[in-house]
Amino acid sequence: MLFQPPSRVLLVRNDALGDALVTLPAGEALRRTFPKAEVAVLAGKRNEWLFRRAGYPVLKDPLDFRKTVALLREYRPQIAVVASPRERVPLALLAAGVPLRVGYGYRSYGLTFNRPAFIHRSSSRAHEAALTLALLRPLGIYPRSYTAPVLTPTPDSLYRCNELLTELTISKPYTVIHPGGGGSAPRWSVRNYAELARLLMQRETPVLLTGSPAEAETLDSIAALAPGVVSLAGRSDLNLLTALIARCDCFVSGSTGPMHLAAALGVQQVALFSNEKSVAPERWYPLNKRAKVLCAVGNELNTITAERVFSAINTLQQ
Repeated sequence: MLFQPPSRVLLVRNDALGDALVTLPAGEALRRTFPKAEVAVLAGKRNEWLFRRAGYPVLKDPLDFRKTVALLREYRPQIAVVASPRERVPLALLAAGVPLRVGYGYRSYGLTFNRPAFIHRSSSRAHEAALTLALLRPLGIYPRSYTAPVLTPTPDSLYRCNELLTELTISKPYTVIHPGGGGSAPRWSVRNYAELARLLMQRETPVLLTGSPAEAETLDSIAALAPGVVSLAGRSDLNLLTALIARCDCFVSGSTGPMHLAAALGVQQVALFSNEKSVAPERWYPLNKRAKVLCAVGNELNTITAERVFSAINTLQQ
């Protein structure tokens, strides 16, 4: 039990980019509650960029139990809030003797928390941002509402973006399509993405495909079916991707990290969702007033047609 305000609070979110983005409201709530404390984040390789951009000190997850314990003993947080659903870090927090340990009580490792939050995430119909905020209730934090995350591209990334667009001879408003999903949610088919790209190019809208080097084959397959699209697979880091999205006329994707990135940038976007419980739209929809969410029939994402997405884009742009 703490009898004085903490000097160090640790938020654990060491999984993916999208998870990190919807955790930012909880991070801000911790900052407001403990204004004199350092609120740091134990982050993973895929999301440490985001937390640094948001101004948080970052502890890199060592991905090893003993090294994690050593890192925690060195940092010595008085409070740790675990938002990532894995058991290694909660066990390491217990072994490191962190005084207040907050996390989801219904997990198999829930006994490691001395301030458990008994929340059924999988059966809840609340957004992930709200669920993460609810995780703070054992600390006496009850935000009635939250502000959606907001990001802006850096001046350097905007300069690089302008250089790239000049190189590609793109001067018109363009659409960014991000076909990948990182394995976290069902993917729309290559044929559907290609058909959407053809519809956009028929009205003379340039189309950029974004993705990681591992997704190059998928992007190349789309490009083969829709000649004229530009594949940027592996050509943009997160800073450049942020600028490309910020400058675009519309962003199209499934439920994935860049979808939440587009939401934080406030651009027009169309997000495609299946109704699988773990990736349901009510839990993961983009926190963006300019977003249009399209839901599949049942769990089959490809019941959403390219014509339906094209119509949604046109509606957003009217």
